Amino acid sequence: MKQQVRAKALECFEDLYDPIPQNLQNALLPFLEPDQELFPTAVQVAGSLLRRDPEARILRDNLALLVLNNHLGPNELLLETLDALPEGLIPMAATPPPLRFLIAMETLSDTISPGTPYSAKATAARLIAREAIPKSLQEFARSFLPSLRPEMIYALLPAFRDADAANIEALIKTLEQHPQRPQFSAPALRSVSQTLPPALQDALNTFISARLDDASARQTKLESTLAKLDQGDIERGQKVFNSAEAACHVCHEIGYLGGDLGPDLTSIGQA
Repeated sequence: MKQQVRAKALECFEDLYDPIPQNLQNALLPFLEPDQELFPTAVQVAGSLLRRDPEARILRDNLALLVLNNHLGPNELLLETLDALPEGLIPMAATPPPLRFLIAMETLSDTISPGTPYSAKATAARLIAREAIPKSLQEFARSFLPSLRPEMIYALLPAFRDADAANIEALIKTLEQHPQRPQFSAPALRSVSQTLPPALQDALNTFISARLDDASARQTKLESTLAKLDQGDIERGQKVFNSAEAACHVCHEIGYLGGDLGPDLTSIGQA
Protein backbone atom coordinates (compact mmCIF):
# COMPACT_ATOMS: atom_id res chain seq x y z
CA MET A 1 0.00 0.00 0.00
CA LYS A 2 2.84 2.36 0.91
CA GLN A 3 4.47 1.79 -2.49
CA GLN A 4 1.19 2.58 -4.25
CA VAL A 5 0.90 5.86 -2.34
CA ARG A 6 4.49 6.76 -3.24
CA ALA A 7 3.89 5.93 -6.88
CA LYS A 8 0.83 8.18 -6.92
CA ALA A 9 2.81 10.97 -5.26
CA LEU A 10 5.50 10.66 -7.93
CA GLU A 11 2.91 10.93 -10.67
CA CYS A 12 1.49 14.07 -9.02
CA PHE A 13 4.90 15.74 -9.46
CA GLU A 14 4.09 16.14 -13.15
CA ASP A 15 1.38 18.73 -12.50
CA LEU A 16 3.08 20.86 -9.84
CA TYR A 17 5.48 23.29 -11.46
CA ASP A 18 6.63 24.73 -14.74
CA PRO A 19 9.55 25.35 -14.92
CA ILE A 20 10.67 22.50 -12.65
CA PRO A 21 12.47 23.87 -9.55
CA GLN A 22 15.81 22.36 -8.56
CA ASN A 23 14.58 21.08 -5.19
CA LEU A 24 11.81 19.10 -6.93
CA GLN A 25 14.35 17.58 -9.33
CA ASN A 26 16.56 16.62 -6.38
CA ALA A 27 13.58 15.05 -4.59
CA LEU A 28 13.09 12.70 -7.53
CA LEU A 29 16.72 11.54 -7.69
CA PRO A 30 16.56 8.85 -4.93
CA PHE A 31 13.90 7.07 -6.96
CA LEU A 32 16.02 7.14 -10.14
CA GLU A 33 18.13 4.23 -8.92
CA PRO A 34 17.73 0.93 -10.80
CA ASP A 35 17.37 -1.08 -7.55
CA GLN A 36 14.40 1.01 -6.39
CA GLU A 37 10.97 -0.60 -6.68
CA LEU A 38 9.52 2.63 -8.09
CA PHE A 39 12.33 3.07 -10.63
CA PRO A 40 10.14 2.60 -13.78
CA THR A 41 7.54 5.06 -12.46
CA ALA A 42 10.25 7.57 -11.53
CA VAL A 43 11.84 7.34 -15.00
CA GLN A 44 8.46 7.95 -16.65
CA VAL A 45 7.72 10.93 -14.38
CA ALA A 46 11.20 12.39 -14.95
CA GLY A 47 10.74 12.03 -18.71
CA SER A 48 7.35 13.72 -18.57
CA LEU A 49 8.79 16.62 -16.53
CA LEU A 50 11.71 16.98 -18.92
CA ARG A 51 9.36 17.27 -21.90
CA ARG A 52 7.68 20.20 -20.14
CA ASP A 53 10.94 21.81 -19.13
CA PRO A 54 13.92 20.80 -21.32
CA GLU A 55 16.13 23.04 -19.17
CA ALA A 56 15.65 20.77 -16.11
CA ARG A 57 19.34 19.92 -16.18
CA ILE A 58 19.43 17.62 -13.13
CA LEU A 59 16.76 15.34 -14.57
CA ARG A 60 18.22 15.56 -18.05
CA ASP A 61 21.72 14.56 -16.95
CA ASN A 62 20.49 11.70 -14.75
CA LEU A 63 18.30 10.24 -17.48
CA ALA A 64 21.21 10.51 -19.91
CA LEU A 65 23.41 8.57 -17.47
CA LEU A 66 20.79 5.85 -17.11
CA VAL A 67 20.81 5.36 -20.88
CA LEU A 68 24.60 5.56 -21.07
CA ASN A 69 25.01 2.94 -18.33
CA ASN A 70 22.41 0.66 -19.94
CA HIS A 71 20.10 0.62 -16.90
CA LEU A 72 16.87 0.87 -18.91
CA GLY A 73 16.28 -2.77 -19.70
CA PRO A 74 12.73 -2.90 -21.11
CA ASN A 75 12.62 -1.47 -24.61
CA GLU A 76 9.50 0.58 -23.87
CA LEU A 77 11.18 2.35 -20.94
CA LEU A 78 14.33 2.97 -22.98
CA LEU A 79 12.39 4.46 -25.90
CA GLU A 80 10.29 6.65 -23.61
CA THR A 81 13.46 8.01 -21.97
CA LEU A 82 15.24 8.60 -25.28
CA ASP A 83 12.17 10.44 -26.52
CA ALA A 84 12.25 12.73 -23.48
CA LEU A 85 15.92 13.67 -23.87
CA PRO A 86 16.49 16.77 -26.02
CA GLU A 87 18.00 16.28 -29.47
CA GLY A 88 21.78 16.22 -29.45
CA LEU A 89 21.95 14.94 -25.88
CA ILE A 90 21.13 11.28 -26.53
CA PRO A 91 24.18 9.30 -25.35
CA MET A 92 25.89 7.26 -28.05
CA ALA A 93 28.14 4.83 -26.15
CA ALA A 94 25.92 2.07 -24.75
CA THR A 95 23.05 2.58 -27.18
CA PRO A 96 24.46 3.45 -30.62
CA PRO A 97 22.05 4.88 -33.21
CA PRO A 98 21.58 1.62 -35.20
CA LEU A 99 20.62 -0.26 -32.03
CA ARG A 100 18.17 2.47 -30.95
CA PHE A 101 16.77 2.44 -34.46
CA LEU A 102 16.36 -1.35 -34.44
CA ILE A 103 14.63 -1.33 -31.03
CA ALA A 104 12.23 1.40 -32.18
CA MET A 105 11.37 -0.36 -35.46
CA GLU A 106 10.78 -3.68 -33.68
CA THR A 107 8.52 -1.92 -31.19
CA LEU A 108 6.44 -0.54 -34.07
CA SER A 109 6.05 -3.87 -35.83
CA ASP A 110 2.81 -5.74 -35.14
CA THR A 111 4.51 -8.93 -36.31
CA ILE A 112 7.56 -8.72 -34.03
CA SER A 113 5.90 -6.96 -31.07
CA PRO A 114 2.17 -7.77 -31.30
CA GLY A 115 1.43 -7.08 -27.63
CA THR A 116 3.19 -3.72 -27.39
CA PRO A 117 0.93 -0.94 -26.04
CA TYR A 118 -0.16 1.63 -28.58
CA SER A 119 1.45 4.41 -26.55
CA ALA A 120 4.86 2.69 -26.87
CA LYS A 121 4.41 2.39 -30.64
CA ALA A 122 3.59 6.09 -30.86
CA THR A 123 6.73 6.89 -28.86
CA ALA A 124 8.84 4.72 -31.16
CA ALA A 125 7.44 6.41 -34.28
CA ARG A 126 8.06 9.86 -32.83
CA LEU A 127 11.64 8.93 -31.89
CA ILE A 128 12.48 7.58 -35.35
CA ALA A 129 10.94 10.55 -37.16
CA ARG A 130 13.00 13.02 -35.13
CA GLU A 131 15.88 12.66 -37.55
CA ALA A 132 16.17 11.60 -41.18
CA ILE A 133 16.89 7.90 -41.65
CA PRO A 134 20.37 7.59 -43.24
CA LYS A 135 20.34 6.31 -46.81
CA SER A 136 22.28 3.25 -45.65
CA LEU A 137 19.37 2.25 -43.38
CA GLN A 138 16.41 3.13 -45.62
CA GLU A 139 16.13 -0.30 -47.26
CA PHE A 140 16.20 -1.89 -43.81
CA ALA A 141 13.52 0.54 -42.60
CA ARG A 142 11.29 -0.18 -45.61
CA SER A 143 11.40 -3.89 -44.80
CA PHE A 144 9.40 -3.15 -41.64
CA LEU A 145 6.66 -1.11 -43.31
CA PRO A 146 4.42 -4.04 -44.38
CA SER A 147 4.02 -5.01 -40.70
CA LEU A 148 3.09 -1.49 -39.55
CA ARG A 149 -0.38 -0.03 -39.15
CA PRO A 150 -1.29 2.82 -41.51
CA GLU A 151 -1.17 5.49 -38.80
CA MET A 152 2.37 4.46 -37.85
CA ILE A 153 3.42 4.73 -41.50
CA TYR A 154 2.03 8.28 -41.61
CA ALA A 155 4.16 9.11 -38.56
CA LEU A 156 7.30 7.56 -40.08
CA LEU A 157 7.19 9.09 -43.56
CA PRO A 158 9.01 12.31 -42.48
CA ALA A 159 11.96 10.13 -41.47
CA PHE A 160 12.49 9.36 -45.19
CA ARG A 161 12.96 13.06 -46.01
CA ASP A 162 16.56 12.52 -47.19
CA ALA A 163 15.61 9.75 -49.63
CA ASP A 164 17.14 9.97 -53.11
CA ALA A 165 15.24 9.11 -56.30
CA ALA A 166 15.90 5.36 -56.04
CA ASN A 167 14.81 5.21 -52.40
CA ILE A 168 11.70 7.30 -53.09
CA GLU A 169 10.69 4.92 -55.89
CA ALA A 170 11.25 1.92 -53.62
CA LEU A 171 9.27 3.57 -50.80
CA ILE A 172 6.25 4.25 -53.03
CA LYS A 173 6.38 0.66 -54.32
CA THR A 174 6.32 -0.57 -50.72
CA LEU A 175 3.25 1.57 -50.00
CA GLU A 176 1.50 0.28 -53.13
CA GLN A 177 2.04 -3.32 -51.98
CA HIS A 178 1.13 -2.73 -48.34
CA PRO A 179 -1.43 -5.32 -47.12
CA GLN A 180 -3.52 -2.59 -45.48
CA ARG A 181 -3.41 -0.14 -48.37
CA PRO A 182 -7.25 -0.06 -48.64
CA GLN A 183 -7.26 1.40 -45.12
CA PHE A 184 -4.84 4.21 -45.98
CA SER A 185 -6.32 7.67 -45.50
CA ALA A 186 -5.77 10.07 -48.40
CA PRO A 187 -6.35 13.19 -46.20
CA ALA A 188 -3.88 11.93 -43.57
CA LEU A 189 -1.23 11.18 -46.18
CA ARG A 190 -1.79 14.56 -47.87
CA SER A 191 -1.32 16.27 -44.53
CA VAL A 192 2.01 14.47 -44.07
CA SER A 193 3.13 15.15 -47.64
CA GLN A 194 2.92 18.92 -47.06
CA THR A 195 5.85 18.63 -44.63
CA LEU A 196 8.11 16.67 -47.00
CA PRO A 197 10.75 17.77 -49.53
CA PRO A 198 9.39 18.43 -53.08
CA ALA A 199 10.57 15.18 -54.70
CA LEU A 200 9.10 12.95 -52.01
CA GLN A 201 5.98 15.12 -51.78
CA ASP A 202 5.32 14.84 -55.54
CA ALA A 203 5.79 11.06 -55.50
CA LEU A 204 3.48 10.65 -52.51
CA ASN A 205 0.80 12.90 -54.01
CA THR A 206 0.93 10.92 -57.25
CA PHE A 207 0.47 7.71 -55.25
CA ILE A 208 -2.49 9.23 -53.39
CA SER A 209 -4.18 10.41 -56.60
CA ALA A 210 -3.63 7.13 -58.44
CA ARG A 211 -4.38 4.68 -55.61
CA LEU A 212 -6.39 6.28 -52.85
CA ASP A 213 -8.54 9.15 -54.05
CA ASP A 214 -12.18 8.14 -54.13
CA ALA A 215 -13.69 10.85 -51.99
CA SER A 216 -17.23 10.58 -53.36
CA ALA A 217 -17.40 6.82 -52.72
CA ARG A 218 -16.05 7.28 -49.19
CA GLN A 219 -18.55 10.05 -48.47
CA THR A 220 -21.43 7.94 -49.77
CA LYS A 221 -20.40 5.00 -47.61
CA LEU A 222 -19.99 7.27 -44.56
CA GLU A 223 -23.42 8.83 -44.99
CA SER A 224 -25.00 5.41 -45.46
CA THR A 225 -23.34 4.12 -42.29
CA LEU A 226 -24.28 7.18 -40.23
CA ALA A 227 -27.92 6.82 -41.24
CA LYS A 228 -27.99 3.35 -39.70
CA LEU A 229 -26.46 4.34 -36.36
CA ASP A 230 -28.37 5.11 -33.17
CA GLN A 231 -27.95 8.42 -31.37
CA GLY A 232 -24.50 8.69 -29.83
CA ASP A 233 -23.72 8.58 -26.11
CA ILE A 234 -21.22 11.35 -25.28
CA GLU A 235 -20.34 10.03 -21.82
CA ARG A 236 -19.73 6.49 -23.05
CA GLY A 237 -17.77 7.80 -26.03
CA GLN A 238 -15.50 9.81 -23.73
CA LYS A 239 -14.80 6.73 -21.59
CA VAL A 240 -13.95 4.65 -24.66
CA PHE A 241 -11.76 7.43 -26.10
CA ASN A 242 -9.71 7.67 -22.88
CA SER A 243 -9.63 3.95 -22.08
CA ALA A 244 -6.39 1.98 -22.16
CA GLU A 245 -8.05 -0.74 -24.25
CA ALA A 246 -9.12 1.48 -27.16
CA ALA A 247 -6.20 3.93 -26.71
CA CYS A 248 -7.86 6.45 -29.07
CA HIS A 249 -6.21 9.32 -27.18
CA VAL A 250 -2.73 8.10 -28.11
CA CYS A 251 -3.21 9.15 -31.76
CA HIS A 252 -6.19 11.52 -31.75
CA GLU A 253 -6.82 14.81 -30.01
CA ILE A 254 -10.07 16.17 -28.60
CA GLY A 255 -9.74 19.72 -27.35
CA TYR A 256 -6.33 20.06 -25.72
CA LEU A 257 -5.94 16.39 -24.83
CA GLY A 258 -4.57 13.55 -26.91
CA GLY A 259 -1.91 12.78 -29.50
CA ASP A 260 -1.16 14.13 -32.95
CA LEU A 261 -0.52 10.98 -35.00
CA GLY A 262 -4.10 10.87 -36.29
CA PRO A 263 -6.70 13.51 -37.26
CA ASP A 264 -7.97 15.99 -34.65
CA LEU A 265 -11.43 14.78 -33.56
CA THR A 266 -12.47 17.95 -31.70
CA SER A 267 -15.15 18.84 -34.25
CA ILE A 268 -16.21 15.34 -35.23
CA GLY A 269 -19.97 14.91 -35.40
CA GLN A 270 -20.69 18.61 -35.79
CA ALA A 271 -22.89 19.69 -38.66
